[in-house]
Order: sequence, then C-alpha cells, then structure tokens
Amino acid sequence: MRDPIEFSDNSKEVEKALKAQIPRVYQYTRRAFVRIGEHWVNDVKESFTGYSGWKNRTPEGPGGRLQNRSGALRSSVGFHLRGSRLHNLTLVMGVGKKGTDTAKYAGVQEEGKVISAVNKQYMTIPLPNALTPGGKLKNNAKLHAYGSRGYETGRGRTFIDHHVIFAQKTPRSRPVALYKLTKSVRIPARLNAGRRVKLRLEAAFPRWNEAVNLILLRPFGGGTG
Repeated sequence: MRDPIEFSDNSKEVEKALKAQIPRVYQYTRRAFVRIGEHWVNDVKESFTGYSGWKNRTPEGPGGRLQNRSGALRSSVGFHLRGSRLHNLTLVMGVGKKGTDTAKYAGVQEEGKVISAVNKQYMTIPLPNALTPGGKLKNNAKLHAYGSRGYETGRGRTFIDHHVIFAQKTPRSRPVALYKLTKSVRIPARLNAGRRVKLRLEAAFPRWNEAVNLILLRPFGGGTG
C-alpha cells in the first residue's frame, strides 16, 4: 500500500543560501581578527618596562614586565593574517624576529624556567659592567685564555672572589666586576604573551559568534521565524 503522507523540504535551497553568506562571514571574521590582533599587540607592548641595568623589580606572572633595552623586541610584537578563504583564514601573532640578534624571544621568557650549568660546574653570567646599554657583551669584557689556566679581558687580567669574576688593569687599579659564577639561574615568567592571546580570544568569541549567526540567518528573516 502506498504511503499517503509525503514530506518535502527545501534543504538544497537552504544550503545554497547559507553558502552565499560565506563571503560575508569571511569579511566579518577578518575584521574581527584584525581587532583582536591590534588589542593583543597593545596589551603585550604595555608589558614592557624601561631597562634598569640589572635587577627587574616588577613582580613575576601576569603583573610582571619585561625590561626593554633597545626597543627591538617590543617593536617586534605584531600580527598578520594568512588565508584568502574562510576555511584557511588564520590570525598569526608573535614576538621576536627570526634571523636577528636584537629581537629574540624564547619560551623560557614566556613560561619561566630554572637553567642549570651543563658540562661544567658554573654558569658565567655577565654583570652590568660587561654589557652595553642594549644588553650585548662589550668587546673589552670578553674572556680570553691567558697562560695555562688564567683569563684576561680588554680591562685587564681576571681573578675570582666570592664567585664573581673581576678584571684589573694593574695591581693599583680598581677591580671591575664582570661576571657572576652560579650553578643555576631562574628566569621568571614576565611577558605572558601567550596567555594574553587566550584572554583576547575568550573575550571576542561571544560577539563573533552572535554576529556570524545573524549573518547566516539574514536570508531567512534574521531568525524571526
């Protein structure tokens, strides 16, 4: 016996109407990504502080700030968009530039870590007297082998006192502290750039979700039934 009830729908027309809105969703999502990127860049750049020479007295974690020596790392904070279609649109945010010595950023700066000496008893940590204002090692502070066991620098021969390497031009000249010897050093988490990405996305998603739903429902009366 033939079924007297027949069900019909317009699923193909609905699918066609939804696909027609994809370019609108792409354009809106692209603008939303730009806003997220701009806010994130401002957040991260505000997490830098002036260079104080040696001790960073800001707290660790979300409230901490990374010292800004030359401005290169702060200037490297940025974002760009990749992809010309909705399915491959990607927001790329980053800190640091590849192939440069002035704008490097490592995971240990983001997450914090204790680094220990490897294959030797102590790590040699440069002190402010050994560094340029930009944080690079001064040429006259570089250690060069002298004799069978000694070292010298452009500021004189070296000696160790209380785990500090000093250089001294003459016996009467004032010693200059150049390096600290330590078995480990703790790098505190400061910039929190990755955490700020998550916070920005969480804040932006509800608005994006609502707007995309309105765009998709536009062909059907804006969700009015």
